[in-house]
Amino acid sequence: MPRRILLTFLAGFALCAHAQEPATADSVPPKRFTPRVVPKTGPPAQISAEVDGSTYALINGVTSTKEQCDSLANAVWAVAGDGSACIRYFAAGFPAAGLSDKALVYFTGDVWDGRPAPGYAGATVNRLQASAEARASQLGLPFVLVARPGTYGSSGDHMQRRRRGESVLLSAALDDIKTRLRVNELVAVGYSGGGHVVSSLISMRSDLICAVPIAAPASPKLRATLLNWTTDSTGYDDSYEPTEHLNKRRMHPALRVLVVGDPRDGNAVWPAQVILAEKLSSIEVQNTVVPVKGSGPRLHFGQGDIGLMIAAWCAQGLSFSEILSRVSAAQN
Repeated sequence: MPRRILLTFLAGFALCAHAQEPATADSVPPKRFTPRVVPKTGPPAQISAEVDGSTYALINGVTSTKEQCDSLANAVWAVAGDGSACIRYFAAGFPAAGLSDKALVYFTGDVWDGRPAPGYAGATVNRLQASAEARASQLGLPFVLVARPGTYGSSGDHMQRRRRGESVLLSAALDDIKTRLRVNELVAVGYSGGGHVVSSLISMRSDLICAVPIAAPASPKLRATLLNWTTDSTGYDDSYEPTEHLNKRRMHPALRVLVVGDPRDGNAVWPAQVILAEKLSSIEVQNTVVPVKGSGPRLHFGQGDIGLMIAAWCAQGLSFSEILSRVSAAQN
């Protein structure tokens, strides 16, 4: 598969996040909307070596035992509190031997908006691995695509996204992935719902040196309020609020956070994105806001490529002012 197509394939998954949700962020208040929890239609699907891109697996979740997980390539058995899941990952750009000072870990956007995101059914292990390899080459940095629970081959329930369990399981998975790949520090990047994961990891981990949430609802509650929803779009009213759990003492002393998004975004509305920067500033954590140009429905899409480049520049140690200058040049 040509390199350009591979990058487009992965970027497309980065952008899959509630494209069809029935709300806007116009100056006219949107009509009151009550999201509903998606009802199950049967028992969970069984995990398999290949990605199960079916609607059935997305709605009903995917189940796995530790023994099944241990038999899979590029999978870790994550345990956090009362929850557990088999988390798949696709890594590239790592040395054959020795430690890596840092690696970029990436979390895609949501893949359900009342139906599977376009292209999701075509995801395969080989295509995801090839995409990771293309990204590592493009960014010049070891790259790991981490599959969120219930997506891209991981067990779990994607309908539970943005609740605390999703992020604590992914944090536990990162511990094992770091050990297996021999990585010291992490650059965390996520798009939309994956950006909520990154925002959550900021509140949980001490090994992030750069964090780049892209078009991310850092405060699901604020987003719901501004869009006049009664709950999160999942139908649950207990989404994890990263901005309420920030503690500088738990963070890496060199952490830098770059909040990337389009101020006109009508999905992850701007105040629900930049509240993360405001809260980080209040506890004197290095951060900046990077406005970029979105595209597509509600201008929520088209920000993945520049967001990943921003993360790579952060990992290289470029200053905020230099990164902002490069973004301006790239967007004009």
